[in-house]
Amino acid sequence: MNIHYTFFQSRTNSEEGIINIYKSCYWLCKNKSFDNIILSMIVLSSLKLVIDTYIDDKVDYNTLSKNDRNFRELLDFLDMAFNGIFIFELLVKVIALGLVIDYESYLRDNWC
Repeated sequence: MNIHYTFFQSRTNSEEGIINIYKSCYWLCKNKSFDNIILSMIVLSSLKLVIDTYIDDKVDYNTLSKNDRNFRELLDFLDMAFNGIFIFELLVKVIALGLVIDYESYLRDNWC
């Protein structure tokens, strides 16, 4: 017990920073607004996939009109943005909950 107390008293500034990152990620992970935002991103990403289904990828990019090119570029940008958002969610939840080993870790929880 005394060893743990000594360890916690002798933290450096970098250790405090890591603990603050963990606490921030845990708070964000347990925040209902964060869950609602991620759920809305899932719905929007699904709608984008529906739109992508009806766009013909075999058409030559150079033969498209300017509006069609802009629309396709917008879809590509949205694809990258959604990927970034979902990777951010993964990183926050893995930092806060762990990946596999802990009881409520990211891969063990049915609905994280």
